[in-house]
Amino acid sequence: MKKKSMRKRRLFNGNDHRRGLFGHRKKLQIADARTKAGLEKWVEARGYADPRADMAVVAEQIGVSPLQLSYYFRVIVGKTFLAWRKEIRIQEAQVLLIQYPDKSVASVGEAVGITDKSNFRRQFVEVIGMTPIAY
Repeated sequence: MKKKSMRKRRLFNGNDHRRGLFGHRKKLQIADARTKAGLEKWVEARGYADPRADMAVVAEQIGVSPLQLSYYFRVIVGKTFLAWRKEIRIQEAQVLLIQYPDKSVASVGEAVGITDKSNFRRQFVEVIGMTPIAY
């Protein structure tokens, strides 16, 4: 019984516990800021247009672990990586459809990283609520 109570005292002894907790929060804030900056650069470089850009590839490209990137999306962004990437791709597709009305829907889909025309149409409808042609 003594061992348990001594262990509890060591784990929750005043400043030691608080210092560890705040240090951990600070590290998470720094990691989140680094992840956010890396993702912003990745978007600027149009990394989302690569059809092979899954979470593991993106994590490697921006210099974080896949676990850290997953945490960032789950906790900070509040959606999955795939949902986030889909929204970015469809937003870019909207711009391309307006700028280049003569381009085919398939070529716009390919330009944003969605190589299958029916998949592009389905994702566009999910995000925007109408087909690319109707848009």
